[in-house]
Amino acid sequence: MKADDPEEWFHKGTTLYSKGQYGEALTCFDRVLSAVPDEPAAWANRGAVLNELGRFDEALESCEKALAANPTSMGASLNRGIALLELGRDDEALLCFDAVLNRNPDIVQAVSGKGRVLFRLGRLDEGLGLVRPLLDEDHPDPELLEDAGYATFLSGRYQESARFFEKATRLGPSSPDTYSNFAVVLNQAGRHYEALETIWKAIYAGGEKPEYIVNLGHTYNELGRFSEAFDAFEKVISECGTMPEFWNNRGVALLGLGRTSEACGSFDRALTLDPDFIAARDNRERSCQLSNADVDGDGERFKVSP
Repeated sequence: MKADDPEEWFHKGTTLYSKGQYGEALTCFDRVLSAVPDEPAAWANRGAVLNELGRFDEALESCEKALAANPTSMGASLNRGIALLELGRDDEALLCFDAVLNRNPDIVQAVSGKGRVLFRLGRLDEGLGLVRPLLDEDHPDPELLEDAGYATFLSGRYQESARFFEKATRLGPSSPDTYSNFAVVLNQAGRHYEALETIWKAIYAGGEKPEYIVNLGHTYNELGRFSEAFDAFEKVISECGTMPEFWNNRGVALLGLGRTSEACGSFDRALTLDPDFIAARDNRERSCQLSNADVDGDGERFKVSP
């Protein structure tokens, strides 16, 4: 390759990008732009590479330079939309994806991106209608599945949400946060044994992060394993004792263990942190009417915080 041949650097960058060698591809496109600063295709491809590297602010800047040089670049519009989506600028991302789909409705990344935006904007059924063919594929985009799972979860459609998360995790190794979120969904769907197995996957992969231990404690409460639930909440409260939900769920575990007066104190602490915490207030009112002898030990009458 000639050291100063931008065309050859461009082709090499494109090849490296297709192989997933994003750092090396970025170097190639930078070489192109050092020779031809206004080359729109190089700016557009540079934006695509930066998106893959998670450098979304820089990706957005590259795509905007591409569009300044060539306003009709579909690749730049698509990757600008992806960068905006990852930056949480959903309304702007939607405009980009619509611009691409108005010209070619079959570009899968634009369909997927628009669906993810619609989920975030609370337009669940519209988003599902758009991306359903992609979700039903043998190997759909895991991020799209997770976003569909999260959106259906927020709408109270827990079994449907669980199906999306289950499919996402079957496609290959998932992130610890994905397993943790899946466990939350499974608990809400009443599938507590599966939730326990799933939250342990998060802990094994990501360590004992407080949010994972909280999910573990919540699952143990749901299973009636109150001693283990109590231990989990004691651990997380020792590291972060300012969350009222932790104290409420600790109280539920204590009730299951028959330690009513201590449970009342735990609910009191939750209410000190959040006087408007309805579950903790209701739990306190009901638990403080009981004597230790009256507690049935199943915990089902009390409200656990997800």
